[in-house]
Amino acid sequence: MLKYSSQGGMLNFSINTKNLNEAQIRVIRMVNSVLLELLNSNNEAQFFEKSAELMRLSAIAIKQSNFNSMGPENHMTTSTATSEGVRIPYADQAIEFSIDNLFEIFSGVNPSNKLINFDN
Repeated sequence: MLKYSSQGGMLNFSINTKNLNEAQIRVIRMVNSVLLELLNSNNEAQFFEKSAELMRLSAIAIKQSNFNSMGPENHMTTSTATSEGVRIPYADQAIEFSIDNLFEIFSGVNPSNKLINFDN
């Protein structure tokens, strides 16, 4: 659960961290900090560094997600050649999928994929 409120030039939000571990909470704090630095950046080098850092933190969040942390029995498939289970690297696949989607958006490969501007 995530709740937002804003008052007097401040954005406040509270997150239910009941199902999150300390590493996940640290990633949330880091993402918010880097995002704020990126959005407030007036310097080209800082802008690019913070952009890359935000993408790196997004990959870390995907790797640390509860879905990815589920036991191996939940992410196994049986090979057709053997009866041994093979661990499916869902986090790596999700990151690759995300990068592919970004590439399609920016390269114009799929014109139906467009960046969405949120003006709330």
